Amino acid sequence: MDEIFEQLNEVIEARVAQIRNSMEDGTAPESQRNRKEKVGRMDRILRMLPEKERSWLDNQLLEQTELPEQEQIKFYKAGLSDAIDFLRFLKI
Repeated sequence: MDEIFEQLNEVIEARVAQIRNSMEDGTAPESQRNRKEKVGRMDRILRMLPEKERSWLDNQLLEQTELPEQEQIKFYKAGLSDAIDFLRFLKI
């Protein structure tokens, strides 16, 4: 049973990544340019900080980007669970 859940998690994570990539591919060039400018500005600001503060802030920024991904997977799993429950209900 654990193997099935492990495989299901892998499929879910791959699907979330696929959806994210398709959304990024559809992003307008202007939006991509704005994002690059913001990232470049953040990098310049980070480089001005002492190493200790730069490391701390960089870790905080990474944590903020990882959290939405975990939330996306959580919502995807919840939706999948709801769909399975609904299909079971229809079979009864």
